[in-house]
Amino acid sequence: MAIEASLTGHLVLSTLHTNSAAETVVRLLDMGMDPFNFADSLVAVLAQRLVRRLCPQCMRREPATHAEQEELCEDYRHAFPEDLHPTPEAIRAEWRAQLGEDSTPHLGRPVGCPACDHSGYKGRTGIHELLTIDAALRRLIQTKAPSEALEHAAVSHGHFRTLRQDGILKVLQGLTTIDEIRASTAH
Repeated sequence: MAIEASLTGHLVLSTLHTNSAAETVVRLLDMGMDPFNFADSLVAVLAQRLVRRLCPQCMRREPATHAEQEELCEDYRHAFPEDLHPTPEAIRAEWRAQLGEDSTPHLGRPVGCPACDHSGYKGRTGIHELLTIDAALRRLIQTKAPSEALEHAAVSHGHFRTLRQDGILKVLQGLTTIDEIRASTAH
């Protein structure tokens, strides 16, 4: 019924529990959606998670060690198809452009204070991945391609960031920790 409504021009929003935006597409196809009508009607899929936010009153910002930078970089690169892996230098340049940092990235560390009940965390922040459907993805959906193929196609077109990648950017912004991101995202 939702697909029929969307094909007649109605905006349909729905929720579904999956590990990623690409897995949502596959799950809906597995539920019996016609791949051609579904591919024609789908505009975008947003996956989101909430992670604990570092307490702004007691958080300690420290320069990331070389090992931490390498680890974050490898984690970030993991989503790219093998033939499109950017170099660590390219990733760091992208981070500097997005975060406006000219030097070593800084990471936030939880400390604990009365404001956060000595946990080091206060509140939540969201991490997101938005899969917008273009012609190439539409063709993959019509052929019932696996979620990995959908994700790799989106990443290779350069307009997709995974939950893990968005989380790493939030870590570099000092909003949360890499442990929070790893606990909330699949790799």
